[in-house]
Amino acid sequence: MTERLAYTVKEAAAALGVSEWMVREEINQKRIYSVKMGARLLIPRWALEERLGMGTEAQPPVGTS
Repeated sequence: MTERLAYTVKEAAAALGVSEWMVREEINQKRIYSVKMGARLLIPRWALEERLGMGTEAQPPVGTS
């Protein structure tokens, strides 16, 4: 099975052990990168790792925030 590339707000909150509100606040404050796909807000795995200071090689596409 392939590792997930992105998580919903609910899944990211569960993975981080915080509330959905906190994840949404981090996104609103631009401390966690997210992507809107249709009605879903997705957080790439690398963005969660970066926020935790785990350091990854992946970066957001140029021209996005």
